[in-house]
Formats: sequence, structure tokens, C-alpha cells
Amino acid sequence: MNRSIKTLFTAMIALSAAFATAGEIRTLELRPAKGMTRANLSYIEPAADSKPRGFLLLASGYNSDGTFLIKKPEWREFAEKFGLIPVGLSFASELPNLRDGTGYYYASKGSGKVLLDGLEKIAGGELPIYMCGFSGGAHFVARFAEWKPGRVGAFCAYAAGWWDYPRRIKDAPCAIIACGEKDERLKACFDYFSWGRRLGRKWTWIELAGTGHSHSGRLDEFVREYFGAIMDKKPKRPVCENLETGKIQPEMFARSSKTLQSYYPDEKLAKSSPHSRK
Repeated sequence: MNRSIKTLFTAMIALSAAFATAGEIRTLELRPAKGMTRANLSYIEPAADSKPRGFLLLASGYNSDGTFLIKKPEWREFAEKFGLIPVGLSFASELPNLRDGTGYYYASKGSGKVLLDGLEKIAGGELPIYMCGFSGGAHFVARFAEWKPGRVGAFCAYAAGWWDYPRRIKDAPCAIIACGEKDERLKACFDYFSWGRRLGRKWTWIELAGTGHSHSGRLDEFVREYFGAIMDKKPKRPVCENLETGKIQPEMFARSSKTLQSYYPDEKLAKSSPHSRK
């Protein structure tokens, strides 16, 4: 076999292997940072010829493995539609490390860099990350967005047990802060949302009626719509909802209000919101 034919044959084998693995779920084992006992990322292998627009990071509860989330057809279809690489977070820490501020919940202490190093191995370049976290996942997602706001396209933090006070950040990403009506974490979550809005954060408040501390399909569906609206660069009409009256008005008219307002980047999102308007 001459050199040119051998080179072509080798290239065809490599291309065939790349296409064969596209769409498969892979696990990337990383070196845990101090205060962590596990640092893995599961992800769906992108096609060799794809040009991803970003990552879709899904994170479940305390020490959970997010692989089950990226297996869900609705998340996979959403990621494919918008050119995102689905990634499931599988980080873990001992409970004392989570309580003393050194565990994986605290992105600036090491776990955030572990994530960024892992994403770099999956797809090089500083692609934006769209993050959705529940409970323990919300702890990590919110603190990562606070630590590296420029890497976050948008995020949803749902039902964390406690929060760090947000700092004043220019061009902070849009976000959903959410909690179930029957979850004991409701007050802590609403307080965090309130702090952020007083700093000018473009945050949306979602209180899920009749819901305790559990994953919510209604919220997930809204998060996908919300992220899709953020990625769609067509001009939009941001609005705000007065959380005392439920009245929705253009964002520019709500800026001078002394009443707490929930921000929506698009009027259509406000109409489809699962927020309980009592």
C-alpha cells in the first residue's frame, strides 16, 4: 500500500470512529480539588464536524450524578436544537466540607476550576455555559455564576438550602431563582432573589405552587424556554412582574418602582412562567 492510499485509509478509519461515538454518553474522570471526594463529568459526545455554541450543564442534588439528567430526551433534544453539549455534573464532598465552605458547592475554592478544566477537555475554547442546578446543584451553579459570570450564558438555581450574598457585578447573566411553595428552603431562596434584584441583577423569581423539595418537570420546561430565548439574539421586550400585585409591565417603566419586581428577558416568557401568582 503506497503512502497516499495508507494516509487516506487511516483518515477514513479516524472519521468513522468519530461518527461512531457521536451521541454516546462519556464519563470524564478529573482530579478532585481539596475538599472533594469525586470530580466526574458525564457528557454526550458531539459529532466530529459539529460547531457547538456552548455547554448545557445539569446538576442535581447533594453528591448526585447528573448522568440521569442528560439521558432525558427533552434535555437532549433541546441541546441538539441549540447546538449545546449536554454535561452532567458528578461532584461530591463530605458533609463537613460543604458546611465549612471548602466543599464542591464553593466554586471559587477549587471545584469551579475543575469544571472549567473538564469542559476544556471536552471542547476547547471558552464556550458559554448554560447551567441548571437543583438543591446541591443549585449551590454549585449559583456560586459558579458569582465567581465566573463571564462564562455563564444564563442559569437556574432551584431550591438551595443557603446562599452567599451576591456582589455587585457588571453584566451579570440572567437567571432564574426558584423554589417550591412547600419547600422549607423557600424563604432562603426568596431572600437571595431579593438581594440580587436590589443589586440590579436580571433575575426571575419562580415559586412553584404545591411543590416540595423535588425536581420539577414544569420548571425544567420553562428553563429550556428561558435559555432558548437568551440564545435567540432577536430583539426582545423585557418586562417585570410586580410581585405584590402580579402586574406585568415593560422593564423600563418598572425601574423606578420601590416594589420588588421579577425580571423577564422576554414578554412571552412572563406569560408562560410557572410562577404561582396568588
